[in-house]
Amino acid sequence: MRTLIAVLRRAAVAALLIAAHSRAAAMPSEAGEPAFSVHARCGTARTGKLCGLETPAVLLYTRRGFPAPLTPRELRSLSGAVPCSGPAAEPAALGVQVSAAELLDEPGAAVLRKVPGGVKEFCGLHGRNDLVLLSARDSLTIQAGMPASDGWATLQTPAGQKKLTAAEYGELVGAVQPDVAVCLADEVFADSNDKKMKKSVDRTALWMDECIKARADARIPAKTLIFGPIVGGLSERERAASAQEAARREELDGYALFGFGSGESPEARLSLMKSSLEPLNAAKPRFITGLGSPNEILWCAAHGFDLIESAYAYLAAAQGIALTFNTDYDDLIAFRPGQSGICTPGTGEKLNLWDTSLSRDTRAIVEGCKCFACGNYTRAYVHHVLNTHEMLAEVFLTCHNQHVMLTFMRSIRQAIARDSLPQFTEAFCAMRAAAR
Repeated sequence: MRTLIAVLRRAAVAALLIAAHSRAAAMPSEAGEPAFSVHARCGTARTGKLCGLETPAVLLYTRRGFPAPLTPRELRSLSGAVPCSGPAAEPAALGVQVSAAELLDEPGAAVLRKVPGGVKEFCGLHGRNDLVLLSARDSLTIQAGMPASDGWATLQTPAGQKKLTAAEYGELVGAVQPDVAVCLADEVFADSNDKKMKKSVDRTALWMDECIKARADARIPAKTLIFGPIVGGLSERERAASAQEAARREELDGYALFGFGSGESPEARLSLMKSSLEPLNAAKPRFITGLGSPNEILWCAAHGFDLIESAYAYLAAAQGIALTFNTDYDDLIAFRPGQSGICTPGTGEKLNLWDTSLSRDTRAIVEGCKCFACGNYTRAYVHHVLNTHEMLAEVFLTCHNQHVMLTFMRSIRQAIARDSLPQFTEAFCAMRAAAR
């Protein structure tokens, strides 16, 4: 009997230790459910849910806090591209990445602090259940290599370079009230010398402590999840050191990997990723920056990243390009090289709406697409508004391209859930090659 009691006591203590260890990764939401949970796995890839957002997920690019250049109408239509697991009347959650550099000057923390719902209400996202991630970086602006000291960092804002202390960043996070906040990081150029790399790791660790303290002091809402940045450029040693610093801080709710997509080889990228992830708590969510093309997104999903930075859809739309690659899971998983009907050789994966041959084309932007833009406007009309330099062209193309990326992520989650991600990836790459 004593032996049994001792075993039960040891089991109870072990359970308490496990619960304490994973509390940061599973901070209770208002509904009493964990903020992050894993639902299915396929090798190192995984599906799950983070603050109501189905993962893995790409984050929509924003300007001044709102997905650019969309309106609430297009944003509502995009929610239909994501399966809704909640009440039917509730729009499906999207993920948006907000840049602190875009909000630092205008509206600024002083104005946002006066808005009860923070940036969501300020930008018209109230009433939606989207995940908002705040980071000091902007997907389209190079923030690496900016001047910095232990006391402050430099951000490239629309009004020029601005100094920002870790305490001021904490105040901005508190005013924005994001679902996820990435701590301030000292990003240096990927090929910087060892001294700069080490200093950036040490400085980032100091700023993580400041962000953690800001939440403990209630300057950052308790419901905001804090992600620790992993820096180190192309140095495996410094990346491992940065990851160890983050892993030691159990108050962190997740991790953000910086510095990828800087021209590293596929072999170097894999080694750097492994050095960054090995020391970390695998139960916590991961966010990666710098990799946003379809093939890179597949790579990120295959290696277990839950949130992926991507301005790919926005950039294509800004150039007058509509994405046309097939994202249907059933089509892709059944595809075989040389097969006809699913993929037409020579159609490519993009459609240039500047092409003068489209000036009288009354077909939808992409036939068969169910997005708002394709359901209401023709290639000829988008070609016309492009040539007259009206903003509507970018709105329609961004709406379409974001829809393509969201349905692509839905198929990736489906492939993971069905334990068929390797086959899906192979078929996707083969189909893209056949369409060229």
